Amino acid sequence: MTIEMAKLLADLGLESFEDPFGEKPAFKARMGTVEITIVPRMNRHLQRVYAVESVINTGRTLTELHSELPKEVSCREEGLALIGHFVGPHVPTSDKPNWLKAAELLDGYLPWSPGEGGRLGPNASGPLARERHSRVHISVDLAVEDDGSVEISGQDLGEAAAEAFGSDSYETWIRIKPEALHSLMGALLRARYEGTASAVWDFRAFCEVRQIPHEYGSWP
Repeated sequence: MTIEMAKLLADLGLESFEDPFGEKPAFKARMGTVEITIVPRMNRHLQRVYAVESVINTGRTLTELHSELPKEVSCREEGLALIGHFVGPHVPTSDKPNWLKAAELLDGYLPWSPGEGGRLGPNASGPLARERHSRVHISVDLAVEDDGSVEISGQDLGEAAAEAFGSDSYETWIRIKPEALHSLMGALLRARYEGTASAVWDFRAFCEVRQIPHEYGSWP
């Protein structure tokens, strides 16, 4: 059973509106000085998604937000987790509605999460970053392949890519084979926790928040 993202957005109280370049229904929300639009469109993979867009003006800098949400999710928690992941970091804490604060605590339900709520496994994938600038659009994605390999891929689209690489679509990727995952894990943990006296407790908290199965012990 799946849940339509449109129903979830409406249930959260987001305002519906007609976008001249998108499909229906489109939604928008103002949180303090941040206004976010969520509009159904076709992405570069010819998939129908909800495009999440905003211009964040901090008074010192301007940042463009460009992310994607699926048209359907496996459960309400997954939909909230995705909204919290992509929208939450761009809204000041004082301006966040209670539902957004709660959504940010559900990252164990993100599709790429290894926790019980997530779906990380063969063929699972998810966006890591989306940036939209005037002359280039950048997307970075994570994928777990059928053979257990892990891949991070990136794509640059636009004039800047054409000038730098001779094509307006430049793709790059790095893939780690299953037999090298233990080495990868050791290197990532060392890079994150080396020199940190609270590493055991910090890593334990990391696993608990993301619902990663683990064993914890102490003596005496």
